[in-house]
Amino acid sequence: MLMKKITPFHDPAKALAHCEVCLDEIQREKIPAWAYEFFFNSFVFCINQAWELSVEAFQMTKCTSVPGQALIDRVKQMRDRDDPLLLYVREARNQLAHRESILWISDEEPKMPEGVGSIVNLGASYYTTDWKRYSCTVLPSLSFNFAGTQVAAKPVVTRKGGVVAVPENNAGQTLDNSPFSIMRAAYEFYGKNFNDLFQHTRCI
Repeated sequence: MLMKKITPFHDPAKALAHCEVCLDEIQREKIPAWAYEFFFNSFVFCINQAWELSVEAFQMTKCTSVPGQALIDRVKQMRDRDDPLLLYVREARNQLAHRESILWISDEEPKMPEGVGSIVNLGASYYTTDWKRYSCTVLPSLSFNFAGTQVAAKPVVTRKGGVVAVPENNAGQTLDNSPFSIMRAAYEFYGKNFNDLFQHTRCI
């Protein structure tokens, strides 16, 4: 049975579903560093997309809910300057789109940059890639690290040259700023606000 788009909130819900896939996959045992980075980066794109699509969906309903608009305004203020987590996640998306990695990986960058978040050791790894793949023109087709690859979130640079630190709190609560914890906190915040915003459309 095909699912039909019965609400403007269908697309933001799909973006949240993509975030949930990333959260599930990044917790797998013995995940290689390249996969860990893929799911972290994908989450950062999708969680921002989920909220931005939620705002568009609310506006499409032409709902005049004052609490709904107040919620949007509050989240915008938090994203712009008030909340370290939301500011970081937004600017991390921008950096990925225009510049460089937001994740430190010890195999690729042996010298740890200043200001990284909580370090995660992924454990020993060994994997091979078909040498005929185009990426292997530059990247190795064989990779192994028996000591364990370490990863951590890096500070990000804004378009105006400012630096956004890896967040240590969210909405006033202390945050374990490992990549997964950043993902989980952002998902819980945006997920709850997505749900609240959807409920405010019940006015029509």
